[in-house]
Amino acid sequence: MNDRIKYQQKVADDVLSRLSVHDPFCIVAGGAPRDWYMGKEATDLDVFFYSTVSQAGIMHRVLEKIFPEAVFEQVGVDSDGKEFDENYRHNPNLRRVFQAVIGGETVQFMQMMYTTYLTVVPLFPFSICKAWYVPGEIRTDPSFDFTVKTKIILAQGDLYSDKGRYVAKIREKFPDYLFLDKEHSKSHAMKWALGEKDPFKAIRSLGYEISLSE
Repeated sequence: MNDRIKYQQKVADDVLSRLSVHDPFCIVAGGAPRDWYMGKEATDLDVFFYSTVSQAGIMHRVLEKIFPEAVFEQVGVDSDGKEFDENYRHNPNLRRVFQAVIGGETVQFMQMMYTTYLTVVPLFPFSICKAWYVPGEIRTDPSFDFTVKTKIILAQGDLYSDKGRYVAKIREKFPDYLFLDKEHSKSHAMKWALGEKDPFKAIRSLGYEISLSE
């Protein structure tokens, strides 16, 4: 692990620790934990937290009180500030997004409408996304472990998956990975592969030729 990743995780630890007074189950999810797991630096930190605060102004002041050194702005909304723009509107559990620079790192605070874990990682549409971070530890879903081992990305949900831009982003970031659609990802053979840890036989049973080293 290089010094830059260590520093980013130190910032994440600080943010999560302070935010835990508001939501003890807050996490960093999205690209940062995945990139750290793969030995790469993150471009920013997406912090997911649950709050019942319904008014943006009040939530803004709560965050400013927790992080007095930071300047917050609400992001991800359209020009009139009433609805999410195309980058966020397809997540039905997302209430609003604030952004600030903390410790020199850009941090997006994703306020969720419901309990954090249940409305974040399980609903990510691709297996390569299912990693998250709690203070001092990267945690992964079995489907993420499967993808890292086999370089096979499973489409697992509908959230964002109908948006060409998001799919293209994942494909561009992992050009050497095989991409399985939702139908094949949910097949009996795929479930068997995840359980038996012998994915190559199962993938071939779906009609794919795999040249990966076994």
